[in-house]
Amino acid sequence: MRAGMGDDPPAILVVHDLGTFAPRCTAASTGPYTRRTA
Repeated sequence: MRAGMGDDPPAILVVHDLGTFAPRCTAASTGPYTRRTA
């Protein structure tokens, strides 16, 4: 339910609770994920 689905990119952000620094943390931590989900 991570990169396999890639249908709910916002869900991942909600799960991580990085609404504030999502673009930075997600881009740095889940760089490949954001690119795949995007």
